[in-house]
Amino acid sequence: MATRKRIIIEVEEEFQRRLKATAAMQGMSIKDYCQRVIGKELEKDAAHEPGPQSN
Repeated sequence: MATRKRIIIEVEEEFQRRLKATAAMQGMSIKDYCQRVIGKELEKDAAHEPGPQSN
């Protein structure tokens, strides 16, 4: 199993309320919701990264 690392971010109170409500509406914890959303963004970013150039 991979080692897990903790990430701490500070957000405005209203942002935290919206995040918590959105996660709850989807039946998820804030942690699980953030991991899903960030994971999707990382996949999109990786798809746009240039690959090795062929000569």
